Amino acid sequence: MRIYPIFLPHAGCPFQCIYCDQQAITSVRGLVVWEAVLQYVKEMARRALRTAKPGEIAFYGGTFTQIPDEALDRLLHEAAQGVLRGAFTGIRFSTRPDALGPTVIAKLLSFPVRTVEIGAQSLDERVLLRCRRGHTVRHVAEAMERVRAAGWSVGLQLMVGLPGEDRNSFEKTLERALMFAPYFVRLYPTLVLKGTVLERWVHEGLYTPLTVDEAVERCARAYELLTHRGIRVIRIGVQTTEILRRPGLVVAGPDHAALGYLVRVRLWRRCVDAIMAEGHFEGRHVEIQGPRHRVCELIGPGRSNVVYWKNRWRLASVKVLGVEGMEDFSVHER
Repeated sequence: MRIYPIFLPHAGCPFQCIYCDQQAITSVRGLVVWEAVLQYVKEMARRALRTAKPGEIAFYGGTFTQIPDEALDRLLHEAAQGVLRGAFTGIRFSTRPDALGPTVIAKLLSFPVRTVEIGAQSLDERVLLRCRRGHTVRHVAEAMERVRAAGWSVGLQLMVGLPGEDRNSFEKTLERALMFAPYFVRLYPTLVLKGTVLERWVHEGLYTPLTVDEAVERCARAYELLTHRGIRVIRIGVQTTEILRRPGLVVAGPDHAALGYLVRVRLWRRCVDAIMAEGHFEGRHVEIQGPRHRVCELIGPGRSNVVYWKNRWRLASVKVLGVEGMEDFSVHER
């Protein structure tokens, strides 16, 4: 699905969470100038019409449903005009779960809203409290129910490795996510940004961020559980921007530009491991066949999966072969 994103850093946010520097993440600085945002919506519409590639106009960053009423009305009306002209297929936005009350939903019903992304971040009460989110799991459940009742697609944004989260806590979040059954999920690693409360906690020894490998492991676990239930994982990792790459901004945490790729590498490793565990391949020459367009994920960076399988299962050799048109994988003795 094509998305035309517009970022509104901190707009409408009633809190600043301990990890948050929306301006750095969205690469926008300073106060939101609503006239400039409206012009950008118009430019997005012109671009979509010029290229004949309609898609959802999406408002990210901040809390969309709590921006000033006049600005919200103008943005919604301009976006709706783009839908009427065929530039956009609908309106999409992200917001806090406690900013989707009945009054807000009633107002939004007048506009061609199509998708709502709820920034839950965690579904563990203790983690939400420690991160100063200002909402509870009940708010998430109620918001999702209202969004569904309005006939819109609903997704969840979850963060991995938040303060107070351990493996058990993350499993609790995943269990509740499965129970809530969103249409899709985004998974973001918790990065420690300069100038945040979280940075101070790191220096004071109050918080230890995940390593890249730990983040990959948790995201892989989430991907397996969610997709098994038919819930799409549409993104893993924070979108890289020029400002986010600025030296010194990310001071700690699983900062990797290709986290999603590493997760897919780990998932292929697990799949092959399951087959290896059932067979008797020790000392054998093994060939693993998989989709040609996924062969880089099968092999892994620096042939890490190949080395891992050879050592873990005591194989004589491992060859990975990409096969055109193949969607699954197979393991054979050569």
